[in-house]
Amino acid sequence: MNHHARMLGPVGLAVLLLGCSETRPPVGVPVDAPSGKVDPTPCQDGQAWQEALRALPAAAVAHIEPTYFRDTCAGTALVSGTKLSITTEAIQTAPWARLLECHTARVRFTTTSATAPEGSPGWTPVGWVDIAVEREPKDLTLTLRAESAAKNIRLFHSAIAFVDPTRN
Repeated sequence: MNHHARMLGPVGLAVLLLGCSETRPPVGVPVDAPSGKVDPTPCQDGQAWQEALRALPAAAVAHIEPTYFRDTCAGTALVSGTKLSITTEAIQTAPWARLLECHTARVRFTTTSATAPEGSPGWTPVGWVDIAVEREPKDLTLTLRAESAAKNIRLFHSAIAFVDPTRN
């Protein structure tokens, strides 16, 4: 076996392992090269999305349901996100107006927020989240998809607990 063939195995394994890292920004997200931080555009401002969702009154959420990825060959289904139906009256504020101009967004949510009120529900997941916005005549539908099935399940249960804290 030549030298190049022996090096291919460890290098390939390293690339595979590093490629699965949760801390890498997704392809297409602009990154500030010197600091390595994500450069947020209005649709990719994770802090603005997270603060808007945390400030959302529980009564504004009319309906919550999980979304699924179904594998009919294996007979399985994975929770792939959470769909929130929100009344339009709840989103008339300036931050929401700017965010709702986006049809889709891919943002990074963090654990803390400098402007989050004391006792904030904190029901949003930590990590990369895809957000899809659908406008309907009487309400707005937000579909949130976290980066893994486990995080999507936690997101769904956290959203339910946020809207109805008495539900177990």
